[in-house]
Amino acid sequence: MKKRVLAGLLWFYATWYAWNVIAAFAGVPVLAGPVLGAAVAMLLAGDPFGRIWGSRRTRPVVAAHSPVPDPA
Repeated sequence: MKKRVLAGLLWFYATWYAWNVIAAFAGVPVLAGPVLGAAVAMLLAGDPFGRIWGSRRTRPVVAAHSPVPDPA
């Protein structure tokens, strides 16, 4: 969970900063930066599709032992 929070904060800041650089050259509104940053951070930290943050298993998977009769 700590990694998700840190990743969300980093994505928020990086997106906000990148938007401000784009806004300086393109003349678009600067206020959209924090809004876009928050949206990207929530999408990536929340991971609604489960593709970024894999789920951990509570126990290791152990193969079941099934005796196979010897062909004789």
